[in-house]
Amino acid sequence: VVRVGTMRATRLVVVTMPEPTALTDAYALMKIVNLQLPDLPMDLLVNRCLTDEEGRAAYEKIATACERFLHRGVRHLASIGEDDAVRAAVRDPRRLLALLGASAASLTLREAVRARLALAAPMPAAV
Repeated sequence: VVRVGTMRATRLVVVTMPEPTALTDAYALMKIVNLQLPDLPMDLLVNRCLTDEEGRAAYEKIATACERFLHRGVRHLASIGEDDAVRAAVRDPRRLLALLGASAASLTLREAVRARLALAAPMPAAV
């Protein structure tokens, strides 16, 4: 059971891969969260894509299901390509930062985060 009613997040970022089982799991998570927090914005990041088109196609499948069955949109945060540096970092976690520092996946993720933060609404002033 997933209980998100007391969640303090302002956005859900779902990370998935362009494989059928991963897309099914991502959609299931989005459906559960939507039932409990229908106004929570959702972003999708597609990881380990072989091509940009593969990432975009995976996003379109999720977005279509969300629109059709949940009656809501989901934003495409990014598609991150398969990256040998990530695979090497998983095998040697002690070198994680050095291996990922300038990798293509790391650069794509950083740009996606910058773009998303630029779109974020300013936080209300504390009372």
